[in-house]
Amino acid sequence: MHDTKNLLSGHFLFQSLDEVAIGEIAKLFKERHAKRGQTLFMKGDKSHEMMLVAEGMIHIIANSPDGKEVILNAIGPGGIIGELALLDGKPRSAQANVVEDCRMLVISREDFMKLLRQKPDLAIQMMILLSKKLRDTSSQIENIALNSIPVRLAQFLLKEFKVDLAKIKANETFILEHTQTKIGNFIGSGRERVNKVLHEWEAEKIINIAPDNKTVTILKPDELNKIAANLS
Repeated sequence: MHDTKNLLSGHFLFQSLDEVAIGEIAKLFKERHAKRGQTLFMKGDKSHEMMLVAEGMIHIIANSPDGKEVILNAIGPGGIIGELALLDGKPRSAQANVVEDCRMLVISREDFMKLLRQKPDLAIQMMILLSKKLRDTSSQIENIALNSIPVRLAQFLLKEFKVDLAKIKANETFILEHTQTKIGNFIGSGRERVNKVLHEWEAEKIINIAPDNKTVTILKPDELNKIAANLS
């Protein structure tokens, strides 16, 4: 219970509530664990609960008619899953796959709807959270619709390496945590196209990829930065 209270009190959604209220809300959450490779739910499944990720990583994915997987979101510690279906009571809008062993705090739709009615501040925080997710989704759709695959790939690397390319010095090395297939899923492309772009950048001496296909050395950070900014 103490751990649940700490997680809730530090979360954006509950930050406006006092310690007593947090303690009462913590009683409504149940702890749940999920193993890597497990599917939490499928698109179209009935929804009756919301999950707050305490540990691990979950990918929210959609599948195209031809079977291609697109990663809509990667949700780690502090992230919330299922808030849309929780509020409107409609079936799940996407699939959730566990990619790292997870520990989650789960609350039922019935209990959470009662909380929203009782605590206006919580309802306001929920609206802010949903607004941010809507903006992020709009940005993702705009990026896929307007930017080429090289631009999206360069932006992904920038985000993946958690660095400002403008501040990188030549020959700095980073570790790529995802396979080329998974990268394609993130940026709305296929493995073959990702592989082709990476090899083109290698030929142009913009990057170097070690034989392990994970160690990436950025040789020309200015060039990669131009690509990410769609200036090339």
